[in-house]
Amino acid sequence: MEHRNAGQPPRVSVVIPSYNHEPFIARALDSVLAQTYQDFEIVITDDASTDGSVDVLRSYAKQDPRIRLFVNRFNYETHSVNNCIRHACGEYVALLHSDDEFRPTKLEKQVQFLDDHPEVAAVFTRARIVNQRGQDFPDPTHWSATIFNQPNRSRHEWLNYFFANGNCLCHPSVVIRRSVYDLLGLYNPLMGALDDFDMWVRVCLRHEIHVLPQALVNFRVLDGEGNASGDRPENFRRAQFEWLKILDHFQSGEALAQLHEIFPEMADQVRDASDAVKRHALARMAVTSENAAHRFWGIDLLYDLQSSLETRSELAHQIGLAPDGDFVKLNGSLNPFAIEHRPTAQVFWPVAGAYSELNSRSAYFARSQWSDVRIPLPAWDAATPVRFDPCTVPCVINIAEVRIRSRSDGACLWKCGSQDLKEAVTLAGTALWLSCQGGGSILSTGTDAQIYLNGIPQLPDLPLELQVWLKVETDLIAVEAEIRAVRSLAAEQKSTLTTLETQVEALGRERDALERGRDALERERDALERERDALKVAAREGEENSRILATRVETLTTIAADREGVSRELETRLETLQASIAGRDMELHRLRAETEMLKAETQMLKAAGAEQALELQTVLNSRSWHYTRPLRGLRRILGRGW
Repeated sequence: MEHRNAGQPPRVSVVIPSYNHEPFIARALDSVLAQTYQDFEIVITDDASTDGSVDVLRSYAKQDPRIRLFVNRFNYETHSVNNCIRHACGEYVALLHSDDEFRPTKLEKQVQFLDDHPEVAAVFTRARIVNQRGQDFPDPTHWSATIFNQPNRSRHEWLNYFFANGNCLCHPSVVIRRSVYDLLGLYNPLMGALDDFDMWVRVCLRHEIHVLPQALVNFRVLDGEGNASGDRPENFRRAQFEWLKILDHFQSGEALAQLHEIFPEMADQVRDASDAVKRHALARMAVTSENAAHRFWGIDLLYDLQSSLETRSELAHQIGLAPDGDFVKLNGSLNPFAIEHRPTAQVFWPVAGAYSELNSRSAYFARSQWSDVRIPLPAWDAATPVRFDPCTVPCVINIAEVRIRSRSDGACLWKCGSQDLKEAVTLAGTALWLSCQGGGSILSTGTDAQIYLNGIPQLPDLPLELQVWLKVETDLIAVEAEIRAVRSLAAEQKSTLTTLETQVEALGRERDALERGRDALERERDALERERDALKVAAREGEENSRILATRVETLTTIAADREGVSRELETRLETLQASIAGRDMELHRLRAETEMLKAETQMLKAAGAEQALELQTVLNSRSWHYTRPLRGLRRILGRGW
């Protein structure tokens, strides 16, 4: 254990930015005071905490002269880490967040390493991940579970990794030479999400860093992504912009001179190339990234290169780049403005009766399942209600319960169930009640659903959080009919009195038409009833006819059977008749032959008679009447033929 002499500056300055970590700050300070290496000072800047953190810090500062405390009058009055570093006196600077803890040998091992390796500017360690209660963090899929388990790399390899993947170093594990800050400057105070990552890129452009394989820090993951670096919507949005500024370091003159070492995969392309070609290579690499910020940065850099006549001509000459067409085609194939599609809830607390993004906090939650959304809520102007935006996309929102809880002990100070929600809140923006659903069902027809919590009484001056148990359905195909119906209802509510009267008149006419239609339907019904009765009669007659027909069928069947016997008898008789006819035909033929003979004999007789008549006529004409008188009497007897 090493101690410093009186009047001699400490070798290590432990800097602690503090904000609303009353439950953890004492453990953080105790972990520093228990170090096996004791030649240190502790410099703390509290960023206007609203809990009891400052009281705890002041009690420790009174007991140990190595502790120096600075308290901001209001939040973000100064960049807390930078303020600590400005007041630090040590050769080495160790950073500790007010909710994390050092392991006992941390400073000893890191100081020894920096003493033995003067070429290394900063030394990091791995981290033990713990939950809010100090237990091993149970979720192996959480982003912090393995991200700090990094192998050692050269500074150029680190820069390559940083460009492609982002930050992976544990900020509260670092011990860095104070001279590095003096040379490079402090943390960028305009960054709130990636200020430490920005620093590591700047460091690696000039210096080597190292990661000890031991986990010498307890890195605490707070419930509900409560860490300053937690996965929250405002951090995502903030980080996307800050990425753009960090990527700019890679096109600095200092970085371009080392580009072939940082990106050996394109060393042949850029080793002896001009800065314009190197920047173009960087841009082409960036536009292939999955990160939206990289794509935006890359296309913006290409635009700058093409906008300058000098660099455009240089690129066209050296790599044969078409000055306009290639860029326009590429820009049309990218989506550099891709945004988060996770459901996001946001709380606004009023300040002087107004709402602003500066006085708000956001939280992600799962889609299409019940989620316990918790968002820290500072004190607010009680005359103006708290505003809660449940989601930033069109959706159906189901709220089971709303609570305001104490962050100190978890006690519920106010709550409202779904059945009482309509009386306790007011909707605005794109939010509308779904009357056909339960009491806590709300439809957002756009991206700005607003719920104002009117029914909250005066609450104690404590660190609070808003807790909402909710579920959103963002499948607009499933709720499209509801959206149309609610929009139609909203439009009807805004109609003028004249429009309503017109609708009433139209309804009256429609009523008359319906009454006429009703009368016609009644007449049609009566006609149908008569037709039905007629059909019933016809059906009864049909049944009688069926019975008659059945009887007739039986009779006809009997007659048919009788006729079949008669038919057989007639056939027999026909055969007999046919035989008789055949005999008679033969007899007739014989008779006809005899008749012909008789006719011939008759002809002969007639001829003979004619001759006799002629002879007789001659006799009669030639004799005297005296002789012929008997003959004339005979002629009268025999006929006039004579």
